Amino acid sequence: MAQSFGLMLYYVLAHQYGVLQRRRLEHQKDATRIHERLGTPKERRPDAPLIWCHVKTKTQVDAFFETISRIREDGDELWFLLTSESADLDDFLKQHLPEQCFHLFLPLQAPQFIRPYLEHWKPDAVVWTENPSHPLILCEIAARKIPLILADANMPAAKPSLFHQLLRLDKSLYQKFEAILARDEETADWLKRQGIETDKIEIIGPMQEGTVALACNEVERARLAALLLTRPIWLAACCSENEEAIVIAAHKTAMRRAHRLLLIVVPERPERGSTLAQDFEAAGLNTCLRSGGEDPDENTQVYVADTEGEMGLWYRLAPTTFMGGTLEPNTKPGGASPYDPAALGSAILHGPELGPFADSYARLGEAGATEFVEDKTTLATAVETLLAPDKAAIMAHNAWAVSSGGSLVTGRIIELLTDVLDTPRAG
Repeated sequence: MAQSFGLMLYYVLAHQYGVLQRRRLEHQKDATRIHERLGTPKERRPDAPLIWCHVKTKTQVDAFFETISRIREDGDELWFLLTSESADLDDFLKQHLPEQCFHLFLPLQAPQFIRPYLEHWKPDAVVWTENPSHPLILCEIAARKIPLILADANMPAAKPSLFHQLLRLDKSLYQKFEAILARDEETADWLKRQGIETDKIEIIGPMQEGTVALACNEVERARLAALLLTRPIWLAACCSENEEAIVIAAHKTAMRRAHRLLLIVVPERPERGSTLAQDFEAAGLNTCLRSGGEDPDENTQVYVADTEGEMGLWYRLAPTTFMGGTLEPNTKPGGASPYDPAALGSAILHGPELGPFADSYARLGEAGATEFVEDKTTLATAVETLLAPDKAAIMAHNAWAVSSGGSLVTGRIIELLTDVLDTPRAG
């Protein structure tokens, strides 16, 4: 009864707060997105299942991007609504939002704005992150019997406000979730002390980016592996034109220590393949071209892999990968995601230009999975160091461990969402 009265009082106060907030917003100079905050988004809701994901950090955004990519592999028509409250996240999402995704701010925390927001979007499921903030939104979602999943649950760093304690809101909000994915055992124990059913709680680790290993033609992998069986190999992936000369010089230097060293180069643009092969030949390196149907032999020093859709093959063959796009500013700063080679157990070399992948490189670096290079000299030195199988193996294992850890959480979210979408919802 006290909880019911507390919630009613909260609704009344929130309604009045919403009136004041609306007046404040209407007097702002930049009113281009007020409609989102007032619960009347301009975007049309697609006629397809829609998942609402609320994020708070860049790491969670990256993890949800991976979730979206993986859940779509089945080919289902599925849309996502990503909401946030941070201006920094808003800027990032504007530039990197996947297809069939919307990004909006949360509505003002008042029933007169939350209800039309939910009526418009009618989400089939909601994934919330960290802690059940915004009581009115969660109450309105639960009242509509929309499945709620709490991901990246973490024990609150501070006690709830006296106001929330008096209204007994915070503890009851956890009860509204069908599943709670806790970061650690400490969080799980704290949830149990709050009276949350044990079967709702899973200890699964922090929500972080990972990736599914890129596919490849296994017959072709085995064939090339047999051809290159005893040769040391390194890969320069998606190199920009500015980096090509650096890679040539680094390879020539590294070959002084290992004359049988083979470099596989994937140009940033496949059409650069034949020109790049000519540049390597002009530098005195025996080169063959993938698009020309040529195979590397014992005398080949550089293999230009200028075909599309085969990165999974090259990451599998090379125990060490230099990530192109990271040494020199170019049209695609940061190149490709470092989690692609990480998932396939390749040690990673990179420069300072990390683009949108700075957080990913930081996480891999902390785990001892990467090495920083800044020019042709340090790149050559790093390649030479990783010719030692034990050194490369340690870094490769660390890379794989980080990547697979992130995939565990996103995989569980996908399982829960799949169950939700496959289960008819009661009116």
